[in-house]
Amino acid sequence: MKYFTLLTLLCVSNLALSQIEKGRFSLGGSMSYSKASDEDKIPLRYIKNEKETKDFSFEVNVGYLISNTSEIMLVYENSDIEIVTDYSTESGSRGKETIETNSWGAGVNYRKYFSLQSTFYVF
Repeated sequence: MKYFTLLTLLCVSNLALSQIEKGRFSLGGSMSYSKASDEDKIPLRYIKNEKETKDFSFEVNVGYLISNTSEIMLVYENSDIEIVTDYSTESGSRGKETIETNSWGAGVNYRKYFSLQSTFYVF
């Protein structure tokens, strides 16, 4: 909990110090990793499936303020997913299947800022 509070304060302080004026660049992004396991059993047929899924993705944003309240951004996203399934069948055979996917995307984003006070903006 201590680390979450510290991270939240750090993010809020960066927002408070950000400058919004024409001609400035901005850089942002995100990253995530997840791992999940699942197991299916059919007791009467002695079939068992174990599945493990791993997902890693990230996103990068680069923006340029074209006016004091408008920003244009370039966005790049990448995602890698791996699914590994171990299975055994009624006849006693065993096997392993692996599926890997990699996807990416790019785009353009427009952001409009609205002033709530002289130094506080929302988008």
